[in-house]
Amino acid sequence: MQYSKLLENLNNLTKCNIKQKEIAEVLNLTPQAFSNRIKRGVELSSADIKKIENKYNIKYQEKNTEECINIPKKGDVSAGLGIGQEVFNEDVTEYFPLPKSLFKEIGANPQTSCIINTSGESMFPTIVGGSDKILIDFSKKEIYDGKIYLIRYDNTLFAKRLQKLPNNKLRVISDNVNYEPYTINLSDKSLNFDVIGRVMWISRVL
Repeated sequence: MQYSKLLENLNNLTKCNIKQKEIAEVLNLTPQAFSNRIKRGVELSSADIKKIENKYNIKYQEKNTEECINIPKKGDVSAGLGIGQEVFNEDVTEYFPLPKSLFKEIGANPQTSCIINTSGESMFPTIVGGSDKILIDFSKKEIYDGKIYLIRYDNTLFAKRLQKLPNNKLRVISDNVNYEPYTINLSDKSLNFDVIGRVMWISRVL
């Protein structure tokens, strides 16, 4: 249940002309914070739904007319944002239903995508390790400067921004200013490095 559909669904249920500002107040949010959650595709929490039900004396149910795609989640795999995480088990543990329109909007292929956990703080505030989940498209390995990728380096996984440098080198960048970027020489034959895919979407529960 997403914030983006809350206003329409709530007005349909109550038959009232409820304004976005009013819903924000019910959820103890500023109008700007509410709008940001809509833009990021944030899901309503159970606590949010309870507040709405108590305020309007309804049983809130989202009318879902949009077809969703079940995207696999590898529950034992994490993208390290700092020191990295070794990959122990890549089995699918559950599926996330995501709307088809999301994939069209972000330009990802649902057939080559999966969701994994994150850990660490080097990509903060873009990615909050330990709570955010990221959607990876494995078909997007071509490097575009400034985009975030899932990489495997020395048998550990990282989510980092990448920047191409002359002489077949690559700069690995963290969004947290407390973490210095470093350079990888792709010409090094002993290098254990691979671009797994591009981070296309971040799921954040607030």
